[in-house]
Amino acid sequence: MRQLFKLAQKSFVSNFKVLDFPMKLNFLLTFNCNARCIMCNIWKKDNPEEFSLSEVEAFFSKSNKFLWMDLSGGEIFLRRDIVDVVEVILKNCRDLYLLHFATNGFLPDRIVSAMENILKFNPKKLLMTVSLDGYKDIHEEMRGIPHSFEKTLQTFVELRKMNNRRFKVFLGMTLTEKNVDKLEESFRYVKGIIKDLEYNEFHLNIVQKSPHYYDNLNINSPDADVLYKTIQDFREKRGNHFFSPVDYLENKYQKLARSFLRNSRTPLPCQALSASCFISPTGDVYPCTMYNRSIGNIRDYGYDLKKILSGKEADTVRGEIKKGLCPNCWTPCEAYQTIIANFFGLRKNILNRKHADD
Repeated sequence: MRQLFKLAQKSFVSNFKVLDFPMKLNFLLTFNCNARCIMCNIWKKDNPEEFSLSEVEAFFSKSNKFLWMDLSGGEIFLRRDIVDVVEVILKNCRDLYLLHFATNGFLPDRIVSAMENILKFNPKKLLMTVSLDGYKDIHEEMRGIPHSFEKTLQTFVELRKMNNRRFKVFLGMTLTEKNVDKLEESFRYVKGIIKDLEYNEFHLNIVQKSPHYYDNLNINSPDADVLYKTIQDFREKRGNHFFSPVDYLENKYQKLARSFLRNSRTPLPCQALSASCFISPTGDVYPCTMYNRSIGNIRDYGYDLKKILSGKEADTVRGEIKKGLCPNCWTPCEAYQTIIANFFGLRKNILNRKHADD
């Protein structure tokens, strides 16, 4: 209960002021990837000198006040030390309440084995998203790997058997130009295989462009009207789950997507560099996954994140974000903590005050 109380406390405070330390970390463990996605070019990047396990330990021994963390890649399960990385995080971040992983699911045996070991550490709350971009043909076209659909679904099915009060796995679908009109068809296709699949086990994301993360500025965005109709139809089928924080955030994210799609502006005052930040595999610290504005490298600050966040460059970038000079996105990586930090509606909506939603 201590971790949950601290997360609730920080969430409350984030509605009123810049936090002295982020409650959430988006931590990219590797650029290494075994997919060849058409909407993401991470797999084309040179493999840089990513954080070693000893550096992960050095970082979290000093920067360990996180209450919520997303681990992503690349494909994090390509790191042979992934179980050790998670053990280091849980050992040092004593107040961590929510830990989330993302995977493409292409390595079912390795992923399931790793998760069995990770669950032995008794994390407080562990969520996992297995990326699935549609029914078999569309998924494999988008992921660029033949026979990957079966592996991805196998991973989800095996992990789903492990669901309990501490662990929950979801399917995550990124809506792009290729699959935006295929969501319902894809859900029914998967449900034909997993008979008891529910709508709230599908989580949606809108494809975003990022030069420093996805390196995908060349992709086309889906038609905004088609995209919103797809999201709205799916929201209605999911229903309301008021007592689930995850479902609440998912529902709110989808609801606010209308404003984003209409105006191409973040629908709430963004909380990057206050409630959250993003760290690359090489230790570069960014406000978020989208804004290509590094404020320093953690290696140059003795692995002490607070030193970077309390510097002049961080203050400058916070000011840019407040003025709406960032790319303006609406991705769950940033949106969920922004929703929480605007829960009471007390912040002045600088970004969209001229664009009132219906």
